Parts: sequence; structure tokens; C-alpha cells
Amino acid sequence: MENTPHQLVRDDQFYFEDGNCVIQVENCLFNLHRFILRRDSTVFQDMFSASRSIEGDPGAAVVEGTSDEHPIVCDDTAESFRALCRVLYVGFNEFEAGVDKTIANFTVEEFAHIASLAHKYQCERIEPWALNLFERKLGELNDARQPGVPLLPAETLEYFIRTSIRCGWSESPIRGTSEDLLLETISHPSGDSSNPGQSQLEGRNLSVVLKFSESIGSNELKARGYHTFLASVGWCITPRIRFSRLFEVPNYYNKFPNRTIDLDSLGDEKAVPFQKWDSLGALTDEQKNCLVHGLQLLSALRRELQRAPRAALGLDKQLAFDDPKLFLAVGLAKYKRVLIDF
Repeated sequence: MENTPHQLVRDDQFYFEDGNCVIQVENCLFNLHRFILRRDSTVFQDMFSASRSIEGDPGAAVVEGTSDEHPIVCDDTAESFRALCRVLYVGFNEFEAGVDKTIANFTVEEFAHIASLAHKYQCERIEPWALNLFERKLGELNDARQPGVPLLPAETLEYFIRTSIRCGWSESPIRGTSEDLLLETISHPSGDSSNPGQSQLEGRNLSVVLKFSESIGSNELKARGYHTFLASVGWCITPRIRFSRLFEVPNYYNKFPNRTIDLDSLGDEKAVPFQKWDSLGALTDEQKNCLVHGLQLLSALRRELQRAPRAALGLDKQLAFDDPKLFLAVGLAKYKRVLIDF
């Protein structure tokens, strides 16, 4: 690669000496051929048509894209733009027809990049093709995953979800599959390798999912995150039961600094949780309140469903649920309402 005066670097794959369109993506320069960009992209067709009229005006400013000093600046990532270039330059028709076999080496992230930028630059033939392969690749990875082993980093799954929303792929399973995989990260131990379960008990991964849910405005994903966390910890958020049962007793610990106290022999009113082992330490007070509130709602619903005969009659006095499937359907409807109330 060659450095430019502006600390930019020329891409070692897609900076062609005979190119006639310089594009800057992050700190990387691409020198591409306009006819290739124009061939598949409506956006580039319109862009180049406008630039031709400016080039014909002697008094116009320097046209962007004509040199390294005056590139067209795109707000993509170099990685994603490079993935799109691979499809454009190998030839979409060859990929589509299966002539070029290098597509088998594409990662799921690369398919996501291609589909995303094909949507952005209005590559009408490439987007559905790339989206189909993106769905297939993610589905294959999902089917082959091992329990307890994260399939993809949370950041990657968040990118998939955001991309699906931005591109309007409402009929695609991409968002649903990615959300399911993101929720699985909640119960996966991470962080301190000396105590891998600690981060999960503190709710660090749950905190990440909740923050992301708020950023995309999805209350449903947030509720599912709380639910997944509760299921992963055995439906118990009491530190003394869930973790070590070690507490610090006021006016006692200072006298015996090296001694731990087992509350099995002490009243709960005499103790406070030992802060070092705060099992929900990664959550805010508001998030802790939501977690407790949701647990109460689900516990109440569980008790109601366990009393099937009385609950069945109580849900509607005019209808006795002799059909177990009908009773479960009503219970499921109430369960969904509970999730909404998280």
C-alpha cells in the first residue's frame, strides 16, 4: 500500500491504476471503474450522471472522485465496501450461476455487508441474492451450534439486527434468528476467566442486551432478555441462595475480619448482602426493579396455571376448559401479556 499526504492508504485489492473513480472509505482509498459501479447500482448511475454535467462546466469546482486528493467519501466500513467490491468485480452473474466457487469461502459477516450495501446503493439484482445467502449461512451456523457455546459475538449479532431493521427486511428470518442468538449470550459465562460464572451472575451480558434493546426501541427484546436471564439462573434472584450464602453482618465483621458468616443460622433482618458478591451488580436500580417485577408476575401466573381446574373456571365463568389445549392457549396469551408488562 502507498501512503497519501493525508495519511490515507490505498487498498491493496481494489485500487486499480487504470481506475477512474477514487472512493474513500474510512482511511482507505479505492480506485474503481465507473462502468462496473454503474452497471449494478442505481445510486452510482445517478451520481456519475450528475458529475458529467459538472465536468463540462469550466468554472465548476474539482469533481469528487477524480483523484486521491478529491475522493468520493462514503460512510461505510472498509471491510463492508471491500466485500461489495468482490461481488462487483468477480461478476455477479458468475456468482449467481455458480461459476465462481470462491463464494463458498464468504463468511456470514461478508454476506451481511454485501446485502446491506446492495440495499444502500440500490443494487436491485444483488440485494435479494445476497440476502438469500445471508439467511442460508446464518441458518446453517445456527443449526450447527453447540449448547452453551456462543455462535457469534454480541456486537456482530447487534449489527445483523440493526441492518435488518435499516434495510426493511421484515419478511426475512435474519432479525429473529439474530435476536435468539443474542439472547443466548445472556446465560453464557464471560469476563473473568478465574471465575467465569461471576459475570453471568452479575448480569453483565443481560445489561448489554438491555442497552441494545433500548437503542432500537424494542420492548419485546428487552422483556425476552429479562425472561432469559431469569431462566438461566433458575428463577431465583436472591443472592444468598443463588451464589455463596456469604454475607457481611453489621457490627460483627469488623471484630472478625477473616471470618465469613453463614446466614442459615441468622435472621435475614440482621444482615446485608456482601457487596463483593452483588449478583446483579451490572444492572441499574431500574433494571433490577424490572427484573423483580417480572419475576413476581411470572410466579403469580405459574401458581395460577398450576391450579388448572380452578384457574380454568375462573378465567371465564361461562366456559369450562375441558380441552387442555384450549386452557394452555389461554395461559400462553396471559404469559405474553406478562412479558409485555416487564
